[in-house]
Amino acid sequence: MGYTGHIITAKSARPLTDAAALSQYGSEILDVAGVPGGWQRCSIAGAFPDDMDKTAEALAAETDGPVIAATFLDSDCAMVSAAMPGSANSWNTYIHPDTALSFGAPPLPHTITQIADMASAWASASGLDPDHEAICELLEAHGTFAEDIFSELLIALGITEPAS
Repeated sequence: MGYTGHIITAKSARPLTDAAALSQYGSEILDVAGVPGGWQRCSIAGAFPDDMDKTAEALAAETDGPVIAATFLDSDCAMVSAAMPGSANSWNTYIHPDTALSFGAPPLPHTITQIADMASAWASASGLDPDHEAICELLEAHGTFAEDIFSELLIALGITEPAS
């Protein structure tokens, strides 16, 4: 059995557990960990919101910082939403898009290359140094747990460092 739940990573001076945008999760917030550079990462179990895009946008507006959120289904696939205050650089994608589509997710309106371009622009606007080539590769990756690809995506975007 794989992981089903959410991972939200946001740049915020306040604890994510205090965010009104995440209040719908209540006691389902499993943990919050600090990430260098003022970022925080939290894992959330339980029910899925109707629209993770709106949650990411609300959290970005509330924290006045960038947010990237992923909703995982049994480690098989994930829906990823990234937002900035004002929604200027928001983007969405799937990890394992074929699997997401087989579960009934709507088709993505952009190609993988376009999404990688948007993700790189989002990261740069967030003050990060993204690895565009790695982002492209990860968005096309297959055969591994979706949460592992998401962790690698956070590295490629410049949010976290590779494990040593």
